[in-house]
This record gives sequence, C-alpha cells and structure tokens, in this order.
Amino acid sequence: MASKLGKTYATSGEIAAVVAAIPDISTANVNAIMDLIGKRVQLGQEDTEIAKTLLLKLTGHPYSKKNILTFELEEQTGAATIDHDLEEIDIEVENGTDVTKLTPTITVSTDATVSPASGVITDFSNPVEYTVTAEDGTTKVYTVTVTIAA
Repeated sequence: MASKLGKTYATSGEIAAVVAAIPDISTANVNAIMDLIGKRVQLGQEDTEIAKTLLLKLTGHPYSKKNILTFELEEQTGAATIDHDLEEIDIEVENGTDVTKLTPTITVSTDATVSPASGVITDFSNPVEYTVTAEDGTTKVYTVTVTIAA
C-alpha cells in the first residue's frame, strides 16, 4: 500500500489492474474511477486531483489542464481575480507603482507551462497575454490587466 500523510491509496497492483483492463481509458472514465476510489479511501479534493493526474499519466494520456492557478505581484493590493471562462486576470497594484517593470509569480496546472514565464520582468502599461500550454499541447490564452490603486 502507498500512503501519504497517513492516508491509504490504491496499491500499485490495483493501479496496474486498471491500466491493464482499460488500455485506452478516457478522461471521463478516469474521473469515474477516481470518484469511486475517492469514496473508498476518503481522499480530499486536492488528493483526488493528484490521483487523477497520476492515473492519466500511467495510462499514457497527456494531462490537458491549462489554467493559471495563481498570479501574484509584490506590489498588489489584494488577490488577483482570475476568470478561467473569460480567460482574464485582473490585479490591482499600489498607487505609485511603476507598471512597466513588474515581475509576476505565476503557478499553472500540473505539467503545464506559461509564456511569458513566471519571474520575467514585464511591462503591464497595457494588458498582457499569457499563453498556458498543457502537457497534451493544447493552449489557453489569458489576458492580464493591471490597474493602479487610486
């Protein structure tokens, strides 16, 4: 049995059995399987997402998530508003901030990449587009708008 923080997960034998039984498993089937496993071992939501990602990888399916999870600036006045449906991020910075030289810290979905990358000095005097690429090669483009507090 594999365990993390005292929780018991499926054994590698059980996981191998799923892979052997369903070599062309779909994301929907993975979700259904993990929902059943989650009920069986009472995984938390975050653990269930990790397990889904692992099962996709074990079955050879690339992960398709491509979201910006966090977007932070040292000068921000509050949390960024991230709208995944509209693919927009709004963030306010302190009055007097030079928006032409801001360095965002960005986290994205598991195995996804973002361009421009996290930690790159960026000019936000106009909205900036960030492209997130999932492991399966699909992309999502977020538009980030920075406003200066009054």
